[in-house]
Amino acid sequence: EGQLSGHYRFKDIVPAGKHLLYAVFPALIPAGEYVPDEDNNVDLTLNFELRENDITNKWLEFFKSPVKVLHPVTIESTLNTATRNMRLTVDAPYLLKKDKFIDKTSLQFNVDGEEGAADLFLTTLYPTKNGAATLEVTGHGRNDVLDSQIAWDIEGKRRFDGLIGLSTLFKECKFGGIDVNVGIQKSHFVINDTAWVVQPASVDIAHGKIHVNDIDVGRSGQFVKISGVVSDNPDDVLTLNLNAMSLDYVFETLAISNVDFGGTATGDFYARNLMSKEPRLDTPNLHVKDFCYNKSLLGDADIVSRWDNDRKGVTIDADILQPNGRRSAVNGIIYPMAEALDFRFKADKLDVGFMKPYMEAFTSSVSGYASGDARLFGTFKLIDMTGEIYAEDLKLKLDITNTYYSTTDSIHLTPGRISFGD
Repeated sequence: EGQLSGHYRFKDIVPAGKHLLYAVFPALIPAGEYVPDEDNNVDLTLNFELRENDITNKWLEFFKSPVKVLHPVTIESTLNTATRNMRLTVDAPYLLKKDKFIDKTSLQFNVDGEEGAADLFLTTLYPTKNGAATLEVTGHGRNDVLDSQIAWDIEGKRRFDGLIGLSTLFKECKFGGIDVNVGIQKSHFVINDTAWVVQPASVDIAHGKIHVNDIDVGRSGQFVKISGVVSDNPDDVLTLNLNAMSLDYVFETLAISNVDFGGTATGDFYARNLMSKEPRLDTPNLHVKDFCYNKSLLGDADIVSRWDNDRKGVTIDADILQPNGRRSAVNGIIYPMAEALDFRFKADKLDVGFMKPYMEAFTSSVSGYASGDARLFGTFKLIDMTGEIYAEDLKLKLDITNTYYSTTDSIHLTPGRISFGD
């Protein structure tokens, strides 16, 4: 339900709004043919309320909205070409995205045509795996430059907060279109109680290509550096350099249950054709020192990995040099969007400690070595294992009787069952 009042002609409303924005971003907004005068001045006020009901839900579904309305959303706007001022306010107290509540969403946008300036403020409160997150975005535009800040703060046991500053310049290209230069200011943020520094960098967008120039995020010996070109040309490459990155920290931060890799990773990632339907991403040699799975040390790993566009997954082939001098191999695929995985192990006296999370229902202690072939598969929440394994000095504690059992024998793994005879 809404009301539009004032002095206006419908055909002049959009051109009048563009006319005011042109004073702030002349390269970005076409000037158009509209020129305000006594005959076509626009002075209007809009008051609108979007309510939760069947009709609203059908319209939101039609427009494929990611959220539903739980409480009336109010929209207020004014546009006056005589005073050269435009204002928009949106207040959405409660929204629903699938089964998650998004609270206190508010947007304010003001344009002052006399000063040739615009201001933006957006805030929202939404749930994350680590707690409720407050997000704030502020922006100030003038002379084709938009200075903005993105700040966030997550309430929880661990500290997650930060602020990133950006300065974006829009300019007309003499060959047509708009060139965009984004300057990234030196910034700081904290993820999972760990402070990171973002060094000054820039991103240029022109002629259908994105040029990434020296993005550098790091802390005490660990860093991620990104440079290169994003396009649909296979000759253009975006390179990501990873140095001494703690996988324990990454997977703890992501909070993915039942998938817990650890170690210190160093290597280069390459991305091509990112703007096409068949992106190519690969790392020819990622070295992980002290590679762990489920807190159990497997050894030092050399990993070759790539994005499989057909299966929409990340393939991984790992050669592991174990602390005992033996070698084992792991190959398989992770499906990030489906939150699933499928791995095959070819083990040679591999420490079996990584199996403990899958046996927690009856044991709190597992040790020994395994040789043979096994398959680990399922979703991130429900994982199964199959295979034929020869176990040496396998020792586990049956918690219900507080008794340790040990064996050196063949073990048969089937979904939901670990069996051995005699």
